Amino acid sequence: MINKNTLDLLNKLGFGADVDALELYVGTLNNSIKMRNPLVSDNEYIKYVSLLRELKPDSNELYNVDTEELNFDQYDKIYLKYRVNKYTEVSENSELIRLKQIIAEVNKSISMTAVLKPTGQQFRAVYVNGWLHKGSAGDIDITRHIKSILPTYIEDWRVMSLVEVRGDLYISNDTYDKYLSKQYRSNKEALIALLSNNVVDSELEYLSYQCYRVLTNDLLFESVVDEIETLEATGLNISEYAVIKNVNKLNIEASINKLIQYFESIEKGDSLDYLTEGIIVTLNDITSNNDYISSYYNHTFLVKLGYWKQNKFKAEIKDIKFIHGIKYLEPYAIIDKVVTPIGILD
Repeated sequence: MINKNTLDLLNKLGFGADVDALELYVGTLNNSIKMRNPLVSDNEYIKYVSLLRELKPDSNELYNVDTEELNFDQYDKIYLKYRVNKYTEVSENSELIRLKQIIAEVNKSISMTAVLKPTGQQFRAVYVNGWLHKGSAGDIDITRHIKSILPTYIEDWRVMSLVEVRGDLYISNDTYDKYLSKQYRSNKEALIALLSNNVVDSELEYLSYQCYRVLTNDLLFESVVDEIETLEATGLNISEYAVIKNVNKLNIEASINKLIQYFESIEKGDSLDYLTEGIIVTLNDITSNNDYISSYYNHTFLVKLGYWKQNKFKAEIKDIKFIHGIKYLEPYAIIDKVVTPIGILD
């Protein structure tokens, strides 16, 4: 039986007395961790798991067994050599130091490629002699999902022994609003849930994808643009991208801001139907062909969109008010108005 304190907590978390809903959500959190794309912080995860252990100690989700682990084979050699890594994030001008250092070291003007990154889950798809062999997200086998949305055969790659495609899976805004918003809290949560192995075939239609990388020993690429054009020629969905030339250590900030303005204009338009994490910016013309793949992540950054902070701001706390939640008092800080370059924040 659920006691009052536990029921209050369940209500606060949005589950009410539905323990099955809590169990399902913990399963989704487990999947997101295996995909190296956690939906919540470590502390929040512990809170959900502890609550489930209290209410349903025999739940399979407490043992993290909901998804099929990835079994490596001979066609994973590209992945094992060039793992899918996280990008270094840049969200303000002061964080451009590393980019400036790289450009200063080569001592020449370069070009930059920027790719719009959906809010979703990174994936890889493996093609063998043109046939789609397998797919994965983090350490999870999602071959069934990938085969439902990507071409199962690409004629242009029939003579290539091994090609690996990388990109992002996502749920479009329209799909989420029409079919999934009542069941899930966000597009990303819905996506992680749909990437489990017990999803029905009809739900696979909710998945969308964008590609921006292709890795193979059978072709030689000099830049990300070469990869994207190769993907586009096969008919695969590619991400929105742009190239800016003649970038140097003196105009790097202006170049980044120009890219941001361009992609923000796309976000505000009517053609885009998905949420974005930012733009993946790659510095081209840095390395020789021989080490292009291995140096990719050293010269690639995830640049956040939105207003960039130029300065640090301070505000004085005038008062602390405590507002009643479902059970607990929650503190709210009352601060003076803060003047910023774009106006006044209340």
